[in-house]
Amino acid sequence: MLQRFGDWFTFFGSSAKDIQCSADLVQRAAELSGGMLAGQDYAALAAALLHLQPKTIFDIGTHSGATAEFMLSLLPQTRVISLEYFPEDDIDAGFFGRPARLAFEQIGAKVSAEHRPRFTQVIGDTNLIVARDFVARHGAMDFIFIAGEPTTAALAQNTALAQKVLAKGGAIAWHGANPKRKYAAMRDYMENSLDLNLLATADNFIGGVAVWSPAIEAQLLAKAA
Repeated sequence: MLQRFGDWFTFFGSSAKDIQCSADLVQRAAELSGGMLAGQDYAALAAALLHLQPKTIFDIGTHSGATAEFMLSLLPQTRVISLEYFPEDDIDAGFFGRPARLAFEQIGAKVSAEHRPRFTQVIGDTNLIVARDFVARHGAMDFIFIAGEPTTAALAQNTALAQKVLAKGGAIAWHGANPKRKYAAMRDYMENSLDLNLLATADNFIGGVAVWSPAIEAQLLAKAA
């Protein structure tokens, strides 16, 4: 279930300092992403990340690395492990509908040299990643961000992996709570297939972010009581 709040900074009780320090980063990230995520998406992520203060983030769907760069800039002590699927065959049917494909060397290229020591790029398929091996190598993840997917099967696959590598008390966020009409299945999956209460952005722009953690769910339930 998606429970929508227009201002996540207010929801999380963010300080004026946190709101101010994230403003420039939000604007820069929206520009750097080239429209992949909206400014409202990055503002919501900023509010959640500053509140949760994760030490490790799993970014499923690197693309150019704009979102990873945003997270690394926002949280200077945090490590980001970022996964991108790169099909060997250009005609790979599973890739259709996803964001414009980048050349291999462009994947994660927008992560700055300053932040590279805290950034790990992984190329692979979530369907082939063994969760136990991933955790042994990288540790359990405090925060996981799943980029929008064109099919519910892909979204469910990524969510299943996220749940297996999530640290106790950790949070999972999804992009696509307000998708384009042709990707409406993404929203339907979050709304009806996940037996969870998710905090979501307002439904007044294309994109949208939803986030869940045990603590956030408890807060939503308390507000609804």
